[in-house]
Amino acid sequence: MADRRKILLSIGAILAIGCVGLSLGQDSADSDPTASTQLQAAATQIVAPTPTPTLDQIRAGHPAITDAREVFVRQGDYNGRPIALNGSVSQILIAPAGNGYELGDRGFLGFGDDTAVYRTAMILQVSGTDEYLVVGFAGDLPKVYEGDDITVYGSIVGTNGTTNAFGGSADRPLFEAVLINHGGLVSTPAA
Repeated sequence: MADRRKILLSIGAILAIGCVGLSLGQDSADSDPTASTQLQAAATQIVAPTPTPTLDQIRAGHPAITDAREVFVRQGDYNGRPIALNGSVSQILIAPAGNGYELGDRGFLGFGDDTAVYRTAMILQVSGTDEYLVVGFAGDLPKVYEGDDITVYGSIVGTNGTTNAFGGSADRPLFEAVLINHGGLVSTPAA
């Protein structure tokens, strides 16, 4: 019985505070004639949801690079620029659901100041080059294995420092993929 009284008192207090707030709002609207109009305009404004782009729109918005070596020579020019690259998967890691891999370096060339967590992390040897990208992808990537040829759509978001076979450091571009095509199978982060 005591718990029920506490609940009723709490509800009463909330209602009382709400009524005071409404009366305060009424006073301010009376003193400022434009306030009422502004409140009505704000109340009637409907925000339309952002449409999800189709796969064709994503592909069209990420043009293929004519000479992929440019991405490695001029990394800063490609930061944040939507592109598509083809390549062969050199290594792939997929974290269990709810987990991920932290990729990225801090402060290289003035971009990529933060790391990010991706469910799928892979190293991709870009077609037509001897160069490798580190690819982060928010979703799962079923049926993609080392040696598979894929196309990634996304943008360079920074760099990822790795260690080469001789123990030295190697900075590779970090590519954030929004779409991956593997032999006609398409994966998006929601897939």
